[in-house]
Amino acid sequence: MSRIKSLLFLLALAAQGSLASATVTYVVGTCKNSNNTITSITQALQTAPRPNVVEVCPGYYVEQVVITFPVTVEGISDGSTPDVNIEPPSSGLVTTTTDSGIPIAAQVWVDNAGGEVNLTNLNVIGSGYLPSNAHYAGVLYQNTPGTMNHMVSVAHVGNGFGVGVWLQGGSATPSVTLENSFIAEADTAALAAETNSSTSELSVTIKGNSMNPGANNTETLYGIALFGGLTAAISDNLITGGPTAMWIESGSEGTISKNTIDGYNEDGAAIILKSDDMSVTGNTIEGNGEGVGIAVDSSVAPVTDNTIRFEDQGIDFVCIAGNNVHSNTIMGSNYGIIDVPASAVSANTYYSVEVSRQGGC
Repeated sequence: MSRIKSLLFLLALAAQGSLASATVTYVVGTCKNSNNTITSITQALQTAPRPNVVEVCPGYYVEQVVITFPVTVEGISDGSTPDVNIEPPSSGLVTTTTDSGIPIAAQVWVDNAGGEVNLTNLNVIGSGYLPSNAHYAGVLYQNTPGTMNHMVSVAHVGNGFGVGVWLQGGSATPSVTLENSFIAEADTAALAAETNSSTSELSVTIKGNSMNPGANNTETLYGIALFGGLTAAISDNLITGGPTAMWIESGSEGTISKNTIDGYNEDGAAIILKSDDMSVTGNTIEGNGEGVGIAVDSSVAPVTDNTIRFEDQGIDFVCIAGNNVHSNTIMGSNYGIIDVPASAVSANTYYSVEVSRQGGC
């Protein structure tokens, strides 16, 4: 009898373990079940047991989505119905504050989830609510790892502080990837990333995206802005529009490679590099005969093998850069390299450049 009881006990434990490890999936909307009673993403996230996966039927979801635990939220697409569109409610958005003290109102707010939060095939559209006293983000990741894939974040404009995607690190030292996505129409930046640390507390991978932050004539400052305390790998992106395609502060480290930058404002530079620990290699910058290709405010960061076309000034050494800048190709510019210290050795290739090197330091 004791053996039977022991066997039953073991079977019960196995059943409990199986239930505990089972994936819990909820569907929002009626595209898979016409009798489904879950009508919002928020309702699905708040349903018990807590989901591992939330699938969202095509349609419009007017809500602020707040995610506080590991989960995958993915839009369903069959190619014949509208996309999954998330818009801000007319009642407004709850505001949070970053470690650096900046208030942010985010449509999709991933808040210290304690594990991976993955977002796929979702459109975040910033129409309607425009906060007057906070930055406005389409998607905000706070101290949470995860991947965003095939995302669209548009129309985060109107108060001068709109950001398409905002990534913030912290004590969890998260890794976040944004890939194969489209970001357009943002007041401040298509993407911003930062921590409140002097050492890296965030790893970001930004690859294969298309960003047009200055669409519809918005006065966007940046395509990608890295404000320090992080490690970044930025590659194979297309960035168009806006005065500055990339702003890289000191305290940011990593690589910027194989990106294409096209058609930004004549008042800015395609890349402004203020970090000693970020390499800029193999990028293509296509200008309109005005502005600067790359401004290098570092004497050690490698800036090599970039191709810069049709700029007024190819590379600005800011009287600081030196032998770290070399092996670039500059074409069709008035000036190849400018503000170059006399001691700097910088061998580059020039085609149809009026003045290849100008000092003045």
